[in-house]
Amino acid sequence: AHDELVIEGSGDSGISILSGASNIGMVCFNDSGDTHEASVSYNHSDTAMKFVTAGTNRMTIDGTGAVTKPTQPAFLAIGSGSNQSLSVHGTTTIDYNTEVYDQNADFASNTTFTAPVAGRYLLIFNVCLATFAGDYCTITLVTSNRSYNSQNGTDVDGNGQKSPKMSLIADMDAGDTASTTIYVGGTSTTAASSFTNFSGSLLC
Repeated sequence: AHDELVIEGSGDSGISILSGASNIGMVCFNDSGDTHEASVSYNHSDTAMKFVTAGTNRMTIDGTGAVTKPTQPAFLAIGSGSNQSLSVHGTTTIDYNTEVYDQNADFASNTTFTAPVAGRYLLIFNVCLATFAGDYCTITLVTSNRSYNSQNGTDVDGNGQKSPKMSLIADMDAGDTASTTIYVGGTSTTAASSFTNFSGSLLC
């Protein structure tokens, strides 16, 4: 039983940690080899409460009630730079060569997100086809558990471009991967422009 310290009362009961007006009050959880393994702290100077595990701040609630999770898996990668040539009557894995952010370092090799923990992930991608004269194209979000497909027709905008896109919440296990592909049907070469992007975040 966890009874080294017991506070009991017949009505409301509690513990007060009184710190200086510009100082921090803290409860720490350590073992014999650690000095700051886990903690809950409140900073009176900026009215923020922080939650630390494994020696790293995982969540902050500021004085307005806003909650931030600096190591929560979240990423955005874009295909900036040269257009990517796509196979005709073949499948091409979309390349995103610029990371805008990658909070938990889970996006790698310009193509693949790896889930660090099991959960439900919101995944969104958009493939901008700089030129499109094919019969159709099929975009696919490929995950370890299953693949999600969306087929698009021949419609293009006034510039001859086409932007098929997909967004969904995917169930992923720890170590599962997600990448995006496109299959182009037709007779002409198609290229993905720099407006192509892939993003995702752990929801729950």
